[in-house]
Amino acid sequence: MDTRCILIFAAFLKLAFTPPVPHLFTPSTEQDPTRVDKGELAIDHDAKESLKLGDQTLFLTRRTDLEEELIGLQYILKPPTIKPGERVPVRCIEIMDIKLEGFKIKDNFVTASAVDLDDSQTWRAAYDCTGGRIFHLYGFQDDDSGINNLIKVLGLRPSSESDALVLASDLVRLTYRDSTDAVVRDGLTLMAASLRDYQGPRNLKAFERYWSRCPAAVIRQLAAPYAASVRDGYTVLLFTYVEKVLTKTKIKINGDGTTSVIESTKLFAWTD
Repeated sequence: MDTRCILIFAAFLKLAFTPPVPHLFTPSTEQDPTRVDKGELAIDHDAKESLKLGDQTLFLTRRTDLEEELIGLQYILKPPTIKPGERVPVRCIEIMDIKLEGFKIKDNFVTASAVDLDDSQTWRAAYDCTGGRIFHLYGFQDDDSGINNLIKVLGLRPSSESDALVLASDLVRLTYRDSTDAVVRDGLTLMAASLRDYQGPRNLKAFERYWSRCPAAVIRQLAAPYAASVRDGYTVLLFTYVEKVLTKTKIKINGDGTTSVIESTKLFAWTD
């Protein structure tokens, strides 16, 4: 089977076996442009200080897709005091990926660029438009406190096991570098994810040899994320695949929405 067939097969797996994620809102583009500039400047300054990057040029990319997830979370986990039909308040949070590689464009001209850097790092941070506070989400030393402080500010408190699953799913999207397909549910979703990272000969037999390295006993463990009620909150069990590593993770979600990792076990890692 040629390369085209393999790519079509991977696309089919992704479409057929990735559960749909509802997108309830699209962030408005009719915002005060000074607000966006203020958030970018604040995150740029904070990242340089926190990461000790000095005067290096940083390239920030607005993640409106993740901002949309946060809006949806605020709606789904709205306080019980809000009655049906009442308007649901949401807080403006801007999320940006930070890189040392990219382009800066102004008036249709490139004003700064850095490309083809070796092992380019990525960070992610959120900016509270109202309070001006910055929350570190990925790549920083205080990511755990960053996401938990953001949860507190937004008041994201699950009241059921289904709420806990929604919160855990979106936390993965917020705090993983390549977060869109990080959660795997069964052997087929793992195969689709591993095919995306596969860098060997572009033929089906070679990929089958690569895939067969993962023991069948490991694949049989895979399951959809599962939430259970505990005395003071919820636990969520899920499987993630990130950068060729398959991990089993158990997360504790407290009553106030804050989270902590109870258990994280590496089940398998592919090597070229």
